Amino acid sequence: TLVGIRSEPRIVMVDDHAIDLPPSDHMVVVRNEDRPGMIGVVGTALGDAGVNVADMAVGHVGDGHSAIMVLSTGGPVSVEVLDDLRRRPGIISVRALDLV
Repeated sequence: TLVGIRSEPRIVMVDDHAIDLPPSDHMVVVRNEDRPGMIGVVGTALGDAGVNVADMAVGHVGDGHSAIMVLSTGGPVSVEVLDDLRRRPGIISVRALDLV
């Protein structure tokens, strides 16, 4: 989707979750339970692994069961870090997007 005066590209929907985030070279998409503390779970896991989060958007649906976090990272995220995220309580799925 293009928005704004300069028609800048934005990601505004992932599956059925509304978000608003510019695309970047390296992104991680996390589907998680919609409950308190999940941003901290993901942020701590990435921070402990030395992954820099440059931008982030969170979207949820009205049913309150799941939410989506889309994170722009400073570089590719390793398979080991993605697998660690997948093992964390409350995480439903994790996908890496490398757009370069």
